[in-house]
Amino acid sequence: MVINQKKTFLRGLNYNSIILCLFLIILVWDAIFPSNLAVVALAILVTAPVIGTKKFDIKNGLYHKSGLYLLAFMLLLPFVQKEFVTSRFSSELFAVNFINLILSLQLLWLVPYLQSNYRKSFNNAIDIALTLIGLIFILQLFSYFVLGSYLDILKMFGGKASKYAAYPSMVKLTGLNLIRPTSIFNEPGSYCCFSFVLLSLSYLNHKRVKKIHVFILFTYLISLSAFGIAIAVISISYFVFSELKNRIKRGDNLNKYLVIIIPILIGLGYFLYTYFHIRFIKSKNFGGAELRYYAMEVYLSNPLNNRMLGLSIGYDGLETFFVQDASLLFSVLLYFGLFSIPLVFLIAKYFRFKLIPLFLLFVLSLTKIDVFSFAFWLFVAATPAIYFNS
Repeated sequence: MVINQKKTFLRGLNYNSIILCLFLIILVWDAIFPSNLAVVALAILVTAPVIGTKKFDIKNGLYHKSGLYLLAFMLLLPFVQKEFVTSRFSSELFAVNFINLILSLQLLWLVPYLQSNYRKSFNNAIDIALTLIGLIFILQLFSYFVLGSYLDILKMFGGKASKYAAYPSMVKLTGLNLIRPTSIFNEPGSYCCFSFVLLSLSYLNHKRVKKIHVFILFTYLISLSAFGIAIAVISISYFVFSELKNRIKRGDNLNKYLVIIIPILIGLGYFLYTYFHIRFIKSKNFGGAELRYYAMEVYLSNPLNNRMLGLSIGYDGLETFFVQDASLLFSVLLYFGLFSIPLVFLIAKYFRFKLIPLFLLFVLSLTKIDVFSFAFWLFVAATPAIYFNS
């Protein structure tokens, strides 16, 4: 499988695809940078050789009016909310989050521009970036179990040491020398959540399951991350039933398919049960679940009218770490309240209300990607550009 990924990595490799691959990695890697300004600086340095060599088409740039509406709504919403805020509010936090949001929203014109002018290179860059991140994950397993040391990519780049050690309770209960590879990220959960953006875009580009997708979902399963395993199970289930539906439409013989798939689903179900039983029930350690419960308690302690209007991006009653860890869906609800309804509608309109992009958006909303992050707006900006132009 790893050999196949090397072939994918080399296929379509050219100057533009290398540049765009670095650009995409920087965008999904923003979780470990201290400031989005650093990401912007790096992104400009990386994309400078290709930006400006092609004419910008406003029609493709914002995907007609729907992109413009989404951009305007997100820029005006924080100030509209600010007029009604009566809960805890920090002007400094508001400014920081708003600046990050402004920078991230620039992808709504930049990504369609790059994809429309360098379509083949951009689409290849997605697979190359995904393959590279996945291969580093496998390399870390090899380095630890064969060479006896963990290859900490994040630490090499001046970041903090990665949290690759398995939970002590899992090691004790299984009796195995377990680790949780992180690839280029700070923890396996971040690896699964942020690489899922690239996985989704790759699937939208190919419109069918490829070997690279199976490979990445496999790494999610062995990452021992609850987020990663949940994403893998949801995605595999969707792929399996979509393929079953297509085979039924074509009138294919299902016997061979079911003989292969049923044992896989049974094995996957057993693995899922065993993991959650050991991780949460047997160890009596609910870890991140307790953090999310605390975040929900703090959120519900605010008056109902405040929650309905949204607590605003300047709300400082809950540390950013708790908001991010609780999920993207929670952060949108906390910050925007009922305003999240038009936000979701505008994104759905941007996606032309297509089921597959909306399903992937739903899965992404369960992860701990920040609503202000480049990774999230990369997914939003690239989805229509890739899905409707591939």
